[in-house]
Amino acid sequence: ARLIVTAVSGDATLLDIDRLHPGTTVIDDSFPHCFDTTRAITRMNHAKDVLIAGGGLLHIGPVQRHLAQGLPPAAVTGYLTQPQLPDTIASCRLESLLHASTTDLPLVHGTVTTPTAQTYWHTTQTTKTHAAPLHLHTH
Repeated sequence: ARLIVTAVSGDATLLDIDRLHPGTTVIDDSFPHCFDTTRAITRMNHAKDVLIAGGGLLHIGPVQRHLAQGLPPAAVTGYLTQPQLPDTIASCRLESLLHASTTDLPLVHGTVTTPTAQTYWHTTQTTKTHAAPLHLHTH
């Protein structure tokens, strides 16, 4: 395949970066990524023959992050060491915040209908939400 879109759960290397054909584009919305990110960045920097990017981030303007009180030290360390692009948020986190702030946004179960997609589109326009820049971690 020349275009691969992934969204899987789990901590496994499912996609072998070295086996991608030149000219392949990968968009990965998995957490953690389903491939070795170091190898992906190395291949993009050296061979320059594939495009591998993270998915699921949205640009929302200035972001302030605050840690909840009472978190275990390992959770705090894990959060603080995660690479982050400025002014972005994961789409799943933003969706839950939007649901908490408005009753106009329908819950999605199954196939997305045109009216539901239009409602989400209107919400992204109203909140000035845009796609994040192409990225793989902070690269």
